[in-house]
Amino acid sequence: MNGTSRWSRMFGKLAAFAGMAMIGGVIAAAPASAAPAVAPATAAAPLFSGWICAGTPVPAGHVITSIRQDSGCGGYSWFVQVPVNGMWICQTQLPIPPGYVVTSIRQDSGCAGYSWFIRLPANGLWVCQTQHPLPPGYVVASIRQDSGCLGNSWFIRLG
Repeated sequence: MNGTSRWSRMFGKLAAFAGMAMIGGVIAAAPASAAPAVAPATAAAPLFSGWICAGTPVPAGHVITSIRQDSGCGGYSWFVQVPVNGMWICQTQLPIPPGYVVTSIRQDSGCAGYSWFIRLPANGLWVCQTQHPLPPGYVVASIRQDSGCLGNSWFIRLG
């Protein structure tokens, strides 16, 4: 025996359950202004990071950041996550996230091909010349050959 009676163990579990119920009640009673306002007519896609089988639709607002062989998916799987400023994404048929530009391209075994470094545009930034349009308001001010872009890069500025 460990010196603890069955009744004291049961009482401890009951006290823990009551404490959790009380905390849940406090959270539920929080003022509505503390919760972010969400329009009820638009249901946002769930945001997550994780592996999905290649070929399945990538959730809206997500990018592929890694590709691996996966027998459980019958070939390959993709690691998807929400894009952030300054991250490497796999070059795929998906467009880059709206509002981002590509600033570097590299061969990447973790992407089974190439990956792109994406970031938010800024006035006076060199971006890789890709098939993706520039964000609204930006113009190309200069073009150069750029090995970091595996081709040409554009110097962009606000127009």
